[in-house]
Amino acid sequence: MFAMTLKQEIIVELKKLTKLKNISLIKAPIHTGANFATNIALKAKKNPEEIIKKLKKSKYFSKIESKNGFINLYIKQEELIKHFQNFLLEKCLKLKIKNYKINIEFLSSNPTGLPQLGNGRNGFWGDALSNILKALNQKVIREFYLNNAKESRQIENLGLTVLGKEKTYSSVYLKQKIKELKKNKILNESVLKKEPGEIGRIMANAIFSDMKILFNKINIKFDNVFSEDELYSSGAIKQMLNVLQDKNLVYMKEEALWIKLKELGHTQDEVIVRGNGKPTYLMADIAYHKDKFERGFDKLIVVLGADHHSHASRLRAIAKIFNYKNPFDILITQLVRVKTKDKISKMSKRLGTAVSLEAVINEVGADATRFMLLSQSIDSHMVFDTELLKEKSKDNPVYYIQYAYARISSIFVQNTKLKKQNTNKAQNAKHKLETKLIKPEELNLIKKVLELPDVVLEISKNYKINLLTEYLSELAKLFHNYYDKYKIIDEKNANTTESRLYLISGVKLALEQGLKLLGINAPEKM
Repeated sequence: MFAMTLKQEIIVELKKLTKLKNISLIKAPIHTGANFATNIALKAKKNPEEIIKKLKKSKYFSKIESKNGFINLYIKQEELIKHFQNFLLEKCLKLKIKNYKINIEFLSSNPTGLPQLGNGRNGFWGDALSNILKALNQKVIREFYLNNAKESRQIENLGLTVLGKEKTYSSVYLKQKIKELKKNKILNESVLKKEPGEIGRIMANAIFSDMKILFNKINIKFDNVFSEDELYSSGAIKQMLNVLQDKNLVYMKEEALWIKLKELGHTQDEVIVRGNGKPTYLMADIAYHKDKFERGFDKLIVVLGADHHSHASRLRAIAKIFNYKNPFDILITQLVRVKTKDKISKMSKRLGTAVSLEAVINEVGADATRFMLLSQSIDSHMVFDTELLKEKSKDNPVYYIQYAYARISSIFVQNTKLKKQNTNKAQNAKHKLETKLIKPEELNLIKKVLELPDVVLEISKNYKINLLTEYLSELAKLFHNYYDKYKIIDEKNANTTESRLYLISGVKLALEQGLKLLGINAPEKM
């Protein structure tokens, strides 16, 4: 059974009472004390007082006022409590949303080394987004596009590095991996006589095996791994070349074969077959996306790494080649730099100077790494502060949130112990909220808990995972401040105790659900 959020119910109510369409509702500014605000009077060019008169017929509002053209809505306390109780009864998000079959491709890369921290931002974003869409009953396929074809220039460079003829992608890890593969006779004398591209392909597949171990360690799972190498072995690349020729989309220039991407909206035409007869990575990308377009998805989402704006433009042009009309959303993560003490490091995987994702996780933990990489909009550059994430204080956001959850858990453990010592019937009563006992801070907690479903719905539309990290930080802060001010277990007042336990059980559930969607643990003890 699917339920509407309080916000959705209010929108339905506004439409019914005003007979207006396209009503937008936002969270009211904190200083107003209201729950929601709407600009329907401005949009409809009507007197706010006329609309307020109609809204006063609603069962939802305790107060309605007009400020600067906006109408502020105050929800009755009993309505807030009713929705809070429903939230606790449901125990999980059951929201009504149109069902889609969605392909989310993320973390795709040339396996020339283990993922660096910037890759982690891409991977955690795609994984958390998948969690959220799946929680909303969407059929989500998490996909990794493995660029492991021997024809790839990057894979060829990897092979040359193995042969000692180049230093591209050279790193401590790669040097150790080459030694390991030589020792295990995978890179034997016979293999090392092969073409650099073939050596690079063998090396890439071995590196990808290590990548899969890391993915498992950081709780990222893929439903499908699509191999670029198979596009060549299956003949898909040759077939695609024929398709492009039939569509009159290619021409020869300077001994290379070019595709007419400019007329499809890209900034320029691009080479798809070099003068030496080898296809470029774009050729494989076209074949890969044709395959993806034909797999029956209602929506495609791709998370690209930093500096891939030009590639995003290419992908949109590719969609036009095959007249793909379904939503095709492309997200681009910006650069991550690492701050250790007072030093900020620039990273380059190609030059072997990148900070590995695994090294950071080993230093500060998987939960802290994931949360920090999800805590800022992917549109912005970020500095990853390793020293901050080692702190056990409110300045460390993930610690502060997890500590709120653990603190609530310990309160319930304490209450259970007290119940065993005291058989008073009132203390064994079912938890409930005593309306007359509710303090302003408790009402704020109830309001904040009820925001979670709307935050999740908003992310399903705009893909801004950082809205959830911000929400959890705000909820944790409200709880800690409440805990510092009020005694939750009051042995002299059973009703107050039961009411406050009921309240914090809702806070605990919201924290647990939010952390789970992010892919972060909710520890009972810390």
